[in-house]
Amino acid sequence: MPIAHLTLQRSSNSKRSYFFNMPETLLMNHINTFRKVPNCNSLFLTNLSWANVGGLCSVLANSVMPIITSGMSLPDGQISIYGPVGTAAYVRKVLIRQFSEQKCNMLWPNCIFTEVSDGMLIEDPLMTFKVHELKPTDTSIQPTIIYEFEQQFDVNNDTESMECTDEKEYPESYHYQVAIVDCPTVDHAKTLFDNNYLTLPPDNSNTRRIIIHQSNHQVVQSPMYQEWIGMDNNCTHISAKKENAITHMPPIKAFYRGVCNKVSSLFFPLHGQDNVFDHDQIKRDEGEELCYDQSCTLIFHKNNLEYKLLKLDSIVGSISPQVATMESNVESVLPETEDVYPKLVVLGSGSSSLSYRGQSAYLLQLKENTSLLIDCGVGTLEQLCNHFNPQQFNGILSSIKVIFISHKHIDHMSGLGTFLQHIIDVREEKGQTEKVIIVSVNPIKRFVVELYDESILHKHFRFLNTSPKKYWEIQQHFAPVEKLLGVERFFPVRVEHGPVTHGLVLEVNKWKMVYSADTLPMNENLIVYGQDADLLIHESTFDSSTEMMKAKLKMHSYKDGALATADAMNAKNVILTHFGSLFPLVPLVDLSPSEEEISFSGNIFCAMDHLEFSFSQMHLLPNIHGNLLHVFKHSVDRYVKRTEKDLKKNIKRNNRLTKTFWKVVDL
Repeated sequence: MPIAHLTLQRSSNSKRSYFFNMPETLLMNHINTFRKVPNCNSLFLTNLSWANVGGLCSVLANSVMPIITSGMSLPDGQISIYGPVGTAAYVRKVLIRQFSEQKCNMLWPNCIFTEVSDGMLIEDPLMTFKVHELKPTDTSIQPTIIYEFEQQFDVNNDTESMECTDEKEYPESYHYQVAIVDCPTVDHAKTLFDNNYLTLPPDNSNTRRIIIHQSNHQVVQSPMYQEWIGMDNNCTHISAKKENAITHMPPIKAFYRGVCNKVSSLFFPLHGQDNVFDHDQIKRDEGEELCYDQSCTLIFHKNNLEYKLLKLDSIVGSISPQVATMESNVESVLPETEDVYPKLVVLGSGSSSLSYRGQSAYLLQLKENTSLLIDCGVGTLEQLCNHFNPQQFNGILSSIKVIFISHKHIDHMSGLGTFLQHIIDVREEKGQTEKVIIVSVNPIKRFVVELYDESILHKHFRFLNTSPKKYWEIQQHFAPVEKLLGVERFFPVRVEHGPVTHGLVLEVNKWKMVYSADTLPMNENLIVYGQDADLLIHESTFDSSTEMMKAKLKMHSYKDGALATADAMNAKNVILTHFGSLFPLVPLVDLSPSEEEISFSGNIFCAMDHLEFSFSQMHLLPNIHGNLLHVFKHSVDRYVKRTEKDLKKNIKRNNRLTKTFWKVVDL
């Protein structure tokens, strides 16, 4: 669903921000586009579904909750949320499955809910909105809301900001009429013809009518919807482009992926997609909206983007001989009969903190038609769409037989709402009957049940609890998973985190993989059951042992703790992941243990989004360390300087506290 975001500023002290629906990936794409957390004064919901409110929890968690928990009041007052009948109950039902009930109760007084009806006028401090309701003839289908607003635009006062691409003579001022249209189904599209506002041209020739389409791609491409768009009603239609419906990627993220591909096309393949080092493609992407469920209008400063493009392009060009040599060396040591599977694709290597990284998600391909999805943070579907080409996408979705969710935190499970819907669509299209098994704790099941009809869930999915009631039946409990995946062992293990959390031990063919999930370091269960692992994927939310106390308070791990766990486990390869926002683009500052007592001698690498490797290749990952470090040197240097500055600041603060303490003692 494309995101419609309106910002109005009448004076330096009068600025309002309006959002029309909040799809799941709004926060992630807003950060990638505008480099800041979205500020929302008013939210307008066209109908009540996960597609419309999936991103609300992430936005509130990062923009509102920090203010509330600190005891302060919101700077712009309460958030106004408008929607059809039942909006307050539906939003609370969705949020309470992601937040705790305590947090929901803290948040609730800061939200004002208003149920809208046909013809209603919404008076906002800077704008008036009119409500139109589309009611399908089938009363079992929920109506959808269209929001209309008007704005005067004075050409004489805004000549510098207006771009004229033709030679027409324009009047001194325009009157804009803007409508946000979201038709969830074709039945809703039939009612478009009955609305005079949407079918008749404006009365005034100086009035420009703009219709922004938030309808999903299938509805927009339906003959009836296209017939309505083709009516001669003097409207400008803005909608997602068909050719970009799946594969469009935020330029800044696509750009970094292109850089990594230049360093190693083996470990960062593009799967037939163009590298965004094509300058013309970057210019074409500028200003286009993203689409499908992960969409947001892109606004980039052209010169800044081109400057960054040329700068990084020149860096890659300067080391291209090294890159070519490195890749040929890697290829020369690959075994002649290489095992393609199992293969790991890193879809998200970040944490809940805001960064360019995707949230936790890993695709383990066991066979060509058998895959396991490990965790499903916000934007997982988008990451999967962007990693593979359109021809592969549906095949990859249909290959997912099991989904493992480690625990109930937004950055590990909130992508399920969109992801499961697309799995259902693909399975319906291909006529698949074998159920997908979702292995998780019970709160995840309750979250999913709230979003979908129970009969649909029962048809396509089967839920297994990560903790069987009788511990001695655990082998029998997960036997269906092992049979479906074709693995020797599928064994969730309890780790130490806030909510009930499980890591995963997986044995397939000759390989043993361990996934730590979010945990404190040196977890006994991981070490015991993961002994002699070929690959340990361990979280490293914090960098060094200097942040040990912060990591313990938040029940997360840090680099040295992760390596100590790997050493105790006797793991051969370690991939650090789940990085916080303070890490550089490539967290390769120093991969050697910083404490003398840690003697881990295996291979170490840091996970990056869109990293892809087969298990037979993972011992070669450290070979690209130097080139990645060189390409992203600016980001790493900036991180080192900031770390040193923070360390000096902490030392000064500790000294002041120590002096104050002894003065008090002397008194």
